[in-house]
Amino acid sequence: MKNRISPASVFCVLIAALLFLVIAPPEASAAQNTGVSWSSASDSKGCDIFSCPIGCCDTEGGCHTEETPEYCGYYGEDCAACTYPTPYCFDEGVYAQCVACSILTCPIGCCDDQGGCHTEETPEFCGYYGESCNTCTVPTPYCTNEGVYAQCEACDVLTCPLGCCGDDGYCHDDNNAEYCGIAGVSCSTCSGSSPNCFAGVCVGCDAITCATGCCDGADVCHDENNAQYCGIAGTSCGTCTGDTPNCYNGWCVGCSDIFPCSDGCCEMRTSVCEAGDSNEECGGVGSACSNCEIDGLFCQSGQCVSCDANTCGDGCCDNNGGCRPGTENNFCGNGASVCEDCAALGEICVGYTCVFASDDDLDDDTDDDVDDDNFPACGPDNCLAGCCLNDQCWPGKADDKCGTNAAACENCASDGMVCQDNQCVLPDDDTAFDDDTTPDDDMVSDDDAGPDDDVTPDDDLIADDDNSDSSRNHSGGCGC
Repeated sequence: MKNRISPASVFCVLIAALLFLVIAPPEASAAQNTGVSWSSASDSKGCDIFSCPIGCCDTEGGCHTEETPEYCGYYGEDCAACTYPTPYCFDEGVYAQCVACSILTCPIGCCDDQGGCHTEETPEFCGYYGESCNTCTVPTPYCTNEGVYAQCEACDVLTCPLGCCGDDGYCHDDNNAEYCGIAGVSCSTCSGSSPNCFAGVCVGCDAITCATGCCDGADVCHDENNAQYCGIAGTSCGTCTGDTPNCYNGWCVGCSDIFPCSDGCCEMRTSVCEAGDSNEECGGVGSACSNCEIDGLFCQSGQCVSCDANTCGDGCCDNNGGCRPGTENNFCGNGASVCEDCAALGEICVGYTCVFASDDDLDDDTDDDVDDDNFPACGPDNCLAGCCLNDQCWPGKADDKCGTNAAACENCASDGMVCQDNQCVLPDDDTAFDDDTTPDDDMVSDDDAGPDDDVTPDDDLIADDDNSDSSRNHSGGCGC
């Protein structure tokens, strides 16, 4: 840096400049008349005390008034770059110059070996009022500021209010079994019947001392909530394996919002992974399952979609909005039409159409009784409203094929009965007296009061009230 200009010299220069401006020579006035400005003539001289009186001039002629270590100076002199051992640009009120780290440049910090100022008050740089920084180590490893001064202190209630002081001289605020204590007391090691540290005190394991975890066989609290130690509220720890390999909030689960399924969707109500292809549990890999039926939709490729010609052109739509193949006896049809329940009609589904089981193709059969075509075996799945005979489903309303619920068809006619409402009953064809010439086939009592003059054995359901039955054979033989 060049020689420093004294304030007295600067004052004299300023006075001379003012006098020059007041008593300007005729040439200056002539310059004004010729269109040449005074500022232009002054600028041609570059940066100086006149153009930069409260700053410094860089090598390019620029004026800097910021007073930074990069540009430090005053009164238009050349700018100085402040480096160690004087790295700070300090303005003394009438002049800016490079100075060292001191109480003037570092009043609330300390100065390191390179002249730098540190105000962070850390164990590495501890000090105040621009003094040399101290490095805090055991037995005084902490830098504290008591309000007016920063200095190295030992571990105590001020430097370790939430933990304990270990034999190493440092504060431990983990509050674990190895370092248990609070308010800067000496740390304790928890073991035996009190293996856990709770609020700075060694205790056992229960719902209070292990509220967010579980207790193992040694009464140690584990709040990791992992597959090896899973539990909460001081319960016994469990191990999560098999279909429930994950620990979620103290419970072993198959999946959850943070444990997605690797194959299928997660049924959040049961925390179980599902295939994701059913209407009740529909979803893609890693997603939550949805119940499509709630919204009248069905599951297709892991997404709930509506049943229409675009999504179910080759099948039929059931009452829940789901798409069925259209070939089931309970859900028959195609073209996204409403599914028909063939079984309820005693029929089966063939070629998307309900037909009688004895006629299991869409062509007219020539026989009435036996159909030699191949068809599904008769059972509850395809004959719920009818009866089964020779593995065929019949409506169950004929006298020789009567029944329901896929039971074996009964031949009512062989017993002198008829089929009513899919049940064999006696025909109700008498009036007042029982003078049947055919077996009595009703289910009500006859009301004849006289002798029984049947030409066939008396076959009503109650005893006749005559004293003897001329037609009855009491020896058990035929009374013909």
